[in-house]
Amino acid sequence: MQKSHFFIIFSFLIAKITSDLQKVSIKGTTLCENRRISLKIQLFEEEVTSDALLSEATSSLQGEFDLKGEYSEVGSIEPYLKIIHTCNLKKLGCRRKSIFRIPQHFITAKGDKVYDMRFISLDLNFGEDQEYCS
Repeated sequence: MQKSHFFIIFSFLIAKITSDLQKVSIKGTTLCENRRISLKIQLFEEEVTSDALLSEATSSLQGEFDLKGEYSEVGSIEPYLKIIHTCNLKKLGCRRKSIFRIPQHFITAKGDKVYDMRFISLDLNFGEDQEYCS
């Protein structure tokens, strides 16, 4: 029993020591029906158990946002943006969650590459959109 506890603790320490701090920067403008809109935008790191919130902000009245996040992980981080909105819904009273994956080549140790998403048209359905109603 003692050996297994030691092994678990030792493995955890090695993983912590060898993990690298990785940074990501994203900017863009949110649109709904060709109009700029202000809403909450969240940057997450995908994890096996529970995703980690790296950063969140509300886009300006002109729909512009700029988010930065960082996370230590042994392998590559898998960041994504999550936007909850009411643009182009099929049913009244519902909301839509849109997920946007960040390409790996924008993840760096310095955070010096910015992923410029330009205009994000939320009235279009993307592969990772999900509508939900309460």
